Amino acid sequence: MKNKVLEVMDDYPTLTYSGFSHWNPSRKTKSEYNKEFMNDRKSLSNAENEVTICLNWLKLVNKIKTINNYNSYGLKHVVERWTHPREYIANGSFIVAAIIAGFDVKYNTRTLNACFNISQKSIKKFNQG
Repeated sequence: MKNKVLEVMDDYPTLTYSGFSHWNPSRKTKSEYNKEFMNDRKSLSNAENEVTICLNWLKLVNKIKTINNYNSYGLKHVVERWTHPREYIANGSFIVAAIIAGFDVKYNTRTLNACFNISQKSIKKFNQG
């Protein structure tokens, strides 16, 4: 699993434990950003357990042809509620798992989140009750 996580990280060099990273000069210096970025990348490289949990959940949903508006941050919360006992799932861990599972990914450089071609009907069955 570690190798798969590292492969995704190589393919997506801005992907971190928090999601897709980008520097905002109004929030922190470049030096502060770089330090946080490296720590977040290291955390993601060690998140195999979270990625495995997400992969198990992703086996229960269906792929569709188009990418919908459910983003990774909301979906990670769905997975957290699904786990017993509840487990913390990082945004980046969910994104890595979805990519490993073969879902299409769409993201932009202004947010940490990504969207996928996961069936809305599949997601809704986990949001009931």
